[in-house]
Amino acid sequence: MNAMLMAKGAEKIIRRCVKARESEKLLIITDPTLISVAEALSAAGETAGCETVVSVMRPREWDGEEPPAVIAGAMAAADIVIFPTMRDIAHTAATKDALKQGTRIVSMAGCAPEILMEGGIEEDFDRMKPLCDLVAEMLGDGNEVRLTNPAGTDVVINIQGRPGNSHCCVADKPGIFTGVPNIEANIAPVNVEGSIVIDGSVPNLRGAERGVLREPIKLTVKNGSVVAVEGGTDARNLDTLWKAQKDPSVYHVAQLALGLNPRIRTLTGLIVNDHGAWGTVHFGIGTSANLGGLVKAKGHIDGILQRPTLSIDGNPVLEDGHVLVDAGTGEYT
Repeated sequence: MNAMLMAKGAEKIIRRCVKARESEKLLIITDPTLISVAEALSAAGETAGCETVVSVMRPREWDGEEPPAVIAGAMAAADIVIFPTMRDIAHTAATKDALKQGTRIVSMAGCAPEILMEGGIEEDFDRMKPLCDLVAEMLGDGNEVRLTNPAGTDVVINIQGRPGNSHCCVADKPGIFTGVPNIEANIAPVNVEGSIVIDGSVPNLRGAERGVLREPIKLTVKNGSVVAVEGGTDARNLDTLWKAQKDPSVYHVAQLALGLNPRIRTLTGLIVNDHGAWGTVHFGIGTSANLGGLVKAKGHIDGILQRPTLSIDGNPVLEDGHVLVDAGTGEYT
């Protein structure tokens, strides 16, 4: 029954997100935890006439760990790469190199079979693309972001000179990357100062378990890096993970992103769901090199903030989790 329910979502990704064409080389990378999702995507790729290959690798130890060299080579040779994997390989040299070769890439890291059945996958991605593109453009044109939330976040973020990235679930041109179904606009900060209080989820914190937080995690940030981690069990788990990686760069605040999928209103602890939750913000910490930044770290961890209020150069974009930008007019509402 699940296979039948997943088929529609898989076909949407193949037909509408990457707009696969007959005879294109489609590589699906997975691990033993998500074979069923890979099979659904493979079937949809075959139906579309793609030359489809499924590669199953050992689960990575943490997000941002490189895939095996043989898979990295295949990524650069493919027209389309989709990876439903437990750990995210988006922030890797393999992904960056494949994008340079013109590969269209879709991350479905940290997903589950239900991602293909309901929720964010039901959104009209082409309809939401103008809003995502606009917010990405605003970030790219901006100099400074001010962000707060009721949990205690209060940060100033320098974004001057960095490109905004639109991950709008449409990767129909060579060298385009997106996640599905997590519609988001993001940027790699130049510098961050202040307090970040993650009160939603850290999806990639506890492996295959759902990463909705039991209690907030407070991060003190100075000169763009986390210098203190405070909170309960979840905070201690995060601190332990970072220390185990033995790489100072894993504390670098690498990404500021706004979730823009109206069909996602609830955090579930799945990366591809929570990153796109409407009106949320998340910070990526670790590697920024694939986002327009300069840092390549051993990993990349994301934390989702609820009910954010965010402005770019004093212009309001989010207020208490409400999106204030009108894509139709390009103006603030």
